[in-house]
Amino acid sequence: MALPDSLWWKHRDDRPRFWLERSSRSEINRSLILIGFPLKHEFCGQKGLFKQLFDHFLVIFFFLFRWLRGSDPECCTLALLLGGCASGQGKPKLPYDAWNVGVFSPNYMEVWIESVDVIDQRGLVFEHVHGGVASITNPPDNRGNPVGWSKRPGGSTKGMPGIDLPEIIFVRWQSLVEPQTYNVRINIPEWVREEMLKPERAYCNWGGQWRDNQYRKDITIGLAPGGIAKAWVAGPCQEPIEIGRFEAAISKVGPYGGKSGGKHRPLSETSKAYIEAHGVPYGSW
Repeated sequence: MALPDSLWWKHRDDRPRFWLERSSRSEINRSLILIGFPLKHEFCGQKGLFKQLFDHFLVIFFFLFRWLRGSDPECCTLALLLGGCASGQGKPKLPYDAWNVGVFSPNYMEVWIESVDVIDQRGLVFEHVHGGVASITNPPDNRGNPVGWSKRPGGSTKGMPGIDLPEIIFVRWQSLVEPQTYNVRINIPEWVREEMLKPERAYCNWGGQWRDNQYRKDITIGLAPGGIAKAWVAGPCQEPIEIGRFEAAISKVGPYGGKSGGKHRPLSETSKAYIEAHGVPYGSW
């Protein structure tokens, strides 16, 4: 029997965890507040049970404090892992040091990333693993073309050391050309994680030679006006594979968690000139 959306159990690696989830019509009808609560009496390194209970108390106190302060009810993706011991989980067993996240936007369609948060396949939560300006190219004199996605999407990436392969990625961003603030949840299917662990022999254009043991260890996310997000899994020498297209929800609290009086980050003069001349190609992404 299915439990209500606000209360459900999740089992991972034989460690039952309690999840508390607060529904919202935005952010794909749910905003997540995650409380990981290990029910097994286990030891994290040398911490022991007493330290775990103390961690539980501290994080519950912090959670209540944030609640009383009126944190973004729409999900700034507040995720609190009770029982702690995330560091005690050890380094993920991956065939490379870390997988990567890259975020980009089409020509002139500037984006400011407020937060990228990850829930990995162990059920551990990592907040604000990426943020700032998304990769973008703004050719002068309006010579760029923002319509659609490139055949090989990508941009600068950021490594995720200590984080296992992703199960869910949350992105909160400002679309500066509108301007508007969005939240999106990107579910990463099991086949993607399998691809990320599959070694391949691939031809590397940048080196001009074939190389063994190449991995698709990059998750690339494109963000476009209208709250459109698209994700791919790729590698430096392999062709990208599309994960899916996702429609974000508008944030009810606005930019910067409602702390800027509704003011978004300003658009550059180059992008502003393109928009004034050609508009925004909604529907092309």
